[in-house]
Amino acid sequence: MIDIEFKRSFLKNLKEIEKEDQAYILKKLELFKNEEENLDIKKMEPKKSGYYRLRAGKYRLIYKHLNANRVVFLKVDKRDRIYTNF
Repeated sequence: MIDIEFKRSFLKNLKEIEKEDQAYILKKLELFKNEEENLDIKKMEPKKSGYYRLRAGKYRLIYKHLNANRVVFLKVDKRDRIYTNF
């Protein structure tokens, strides 16, 4: 099981998302926490070294590993906006 932390910016972004989409994102986070294998996770480009993105429908969640069993989620936003603002 992975320990998850959230930055304030992540929680602020999450509150701005519609309730139905919030529920879907929270479901994906629960799967991530339980280390499910069928998640769409990609390492970000070299200039964003150490960062990863988790896909949740039309949303992307950016996170970083703090250690082997602990991550911090930094930002959540729609695919067309998250990369320009990160």
